[in-house]
Amino acid sequence: MNEGRRQKAGGSISQTCPQCGYKKKKELSQRVHSCDNCDFVADRDVAQLW
Repeated sequence: MNEGRRQKAGGSISQTCPQCGYKKKKELSQRVHSCDNCDFVADRDVAQLW
């Protein structure tokens, strides 16, 4: 049960724009978050902290 919870949280954090909330599926190899909706750009690890 915990495993599914961790996977869901990690997926939603890295795939959701911290500025506008737009969701876009990303591969783990994609290191830069670039939002198609609001043009927010940041390193994926930095964007995750917002």
